[in-house]
Amino acid sequence: MMKNKLPTGLDEKTIQEIINHYENQTEEEAIAEDESVYDDPNRTLIEVPKELVPVVQELIARYEAAVTKAESLAKSGNERRRRKVSRTQN
Repeated sequence: MMKNKLPTGLDEKTIQEIINHYENQTEEEAIAEDESVYDDPNRTLIEVPKELVPVVQELIARYEAAVTKAESLAKSGNERRRRKVSRTQN
């Protein structure tokens, strides 16, 4: 028998927690969760032709990687500045 492969970053416990969350949701909670995506002012929903979905997904992945890299660089720059300020104050 072949063992199921878990999605990257998820273990069996996390998957079971996700299953329990959705299986135990009331209809009202599910609707509220679905509608909450409209409350994020930094996101929007658009209709995309199916053949463009992979291109859009790749564009989003590149954008998120660039944002993550920029945040990481900013964080490391702030840490270097703090160390420099700390050394000059001593």
